[in-house]
Amino acid sequence: MQHYQHYHIFPCGSLVPIICLMAVSYADQFGAVVLMTIALTFIGGMYSGFLANHIDIAPNFAGTLVALTNVFATIPGVVIPIVVGKLTHSANTYEEKIFTWRMVFFTISIFYVIEIIFYCIWGPADEQPWNKSNKKYESNQEIPFDKSNDN
Repeated sequence: MQHYQHYHIFPCGSLVPIICLMAVSYADQFGAVVLMTIALTFIGGMYSGFLANHIDIAPNFAGTLVALTNVFATIPGVVIPIVVGKLTHSANTYEEKIFTWRMVFFTISIFYVIEIIFYCIWGPADEQPWNKSNKKYESNQEIPFDKSNDN
């Protein structure tokens, strides 16, 4: 198995959380807790793929890449609660609330699938050319020492 294939297999572990999220909308309280626990346990596979990928594609800029990607990853964390609040607040009856939450969980599941497909197709694993510096440095350079500043 080639190096890049590992990073494309790990996100497939997110299929379990996707199934659990869809099943939560049909479960009772105890079942929902069990399904969410299973979902959060398996979601670690997703992080083993794309977070480790930053180091492989650009070791010199891995911190910067993590920071930039986290900026975009934080946007749904701000927007989604607002949207979910608007959707669930407008539901009046029990059936409407259940339908609304099913719509929320299925929408999140669809986004998970889109992310997995996008990453598996376009997520690189090889070191990128922009990671390498154009400057050549000699490892045995002498640093001049100025003795005139000694008191």
